[in-house]
Amino acid sequence: MTLEQPEAEAIVAHLMQEAKGSVLDNAFERFLAICHLPLETGTFEGHRVLRTTSELKQLFQEFVDYYALNQITDTIRTPISIEARDENVILCTHESWHVSSQQLLKNKMTAFTEIHRRNGVWAVTRSYYASEGSAQFHKTLEPRPARSSDLPNSDKKDQSHG
Repeated sequence: MTLEQPEAEAIVAHLMQEAKGSVLDNAFERFLAICHLPLETGTFEGHRVLRTTSELKQLFQEFVDYYALNQITDTIRTPISIEARDENVILCTHESWHVSSQQLLKNKMTAFTEIHRRNGVWAVTRSYYASEGSAQFHKTLEPRPARSSDLPNSDKKDQSHG
């Protein structure tokens, strides 16, 4: 059984709103509630896998710092595609723009996000970003040195990705 499209769209809209609000309000607990660990995130330069709450909190703080440095007061997110893969997985592509003091910043970002329902809770499990010239934003997502558990031939398999 697959989710109905309006339900999938409502879930994505809620998660986008919470992501924006949590960073603008510097509310880590709200951010934590919309992310399943492990969380995979990245850019064209590579990816990182966040396995602990402290790693997620570090990423969150990097977002908050980026918003403060650039005086970002709003984020506009527009879904391009929302697909309910089945009753527990939604795939979403969206575009984002940051607003600073009522002025739209030039750098558009396109993101692919995978959302899973686990134990009745919908949250993000994977997000990849492509942005036009936003080196500062990419720096928050850039790969960190790999741990042995992140390597493809590691004995420790990530259970959430099959």
